[in-house]
Amino acid sequence: ARSDAPNNQAQGYEVQLVDSDTRNKHVSVEIGGKEYLFTFDTGCSSMALNRRVLTELRKAGVAVMQAGAENKAEVMMSNGETKQSHSVMIKSLKIGGCEFTNVAAQAGVNDRSDAPLLLGQSILERLRTYSIEGCRLRFEPYEDDYQQALALADHHRQERDHAPQIAEALMPYYRAGRLSCYYTYRLLYALQQSDAYSDALEVIEHIRQQNWKESRDETDLADIESLLHYNIGVDHYNADRYNEALDCAARAKQCAQAIRSPQAKQKRPHERGTPYYHT
Repeated sequence: ARSDAPNNQAQGYEVQLVDSDTRNKHVSVEIGGKEYLFTFDTGCSSMALNRRVLTELRKAGVAVMQAGAENKAEVMMSNGETKQSHSVMIKSLKIGGCEFTNVAAQAGVNDRSDAPLLLGQSILERLRTYSIEGCRLRFEPYEDDYQQALALADHHRQERDHAPQIAEALMPYYRAGRLSCYYTYRLLYALQQSDAYSDALEVIEHIRQQNWKESRDETDLADIESLLHYNIGVDHYNADRYNEALDCAARAKQCAQAIRSPQAKQKRPHERGTPYYHT
């Protein structure tokens, strides 16, 4: 992998874990000056809040609903169950003194007010390393520049006006081979919304080569690819490059046919649903 991404030195942290009767590990998370116990759940695709805590955080001004209460997504639980949830943004939280900003979270639409709080991949993907030794969690977050790029992508993930800024922030880490599946999709959507069609096609091919288990199914990728070829064709047509425009139209048609194929209709499981809050 290339190493042209920005790089600042990060430091390690250590925090005490709390055991429970269910043999789960809990970690204390400070949000808005108050401590909450979250279940450490590597199989959960996001941070999960219950209705009571969400209400508290919203009243304290440290959590906001994304694009209104109607904005819903699917979140994959550790047992493979998919739940419909509201997308939430936590402005700032601390774990063992380490601060994370603009953290994506989910609040179950039909969850109980006392449902467990889960610490999942929306935090773990920001850690360079982490390990559990007995009742101690040791972790090292990514460096500040990388954290800021990921936080930017999460904070403005549904705002088209910020798409060029997100693409610019994530692209160096994509080139360096450092983006996870989730943030590679965020980059793809940002490039698409920024009319950077050729770069978006490159990212689609990269996603296919990675064969991530949490990737969206081929139908969704082919749908995006078809639209990208169509838009490139329009640009060629407007520039009087008619042969190139016809070639793009043929590629778009080929992608559309692939969408309707039986193989494309076989859905693949994905995490952090749709994936990754795509609307």
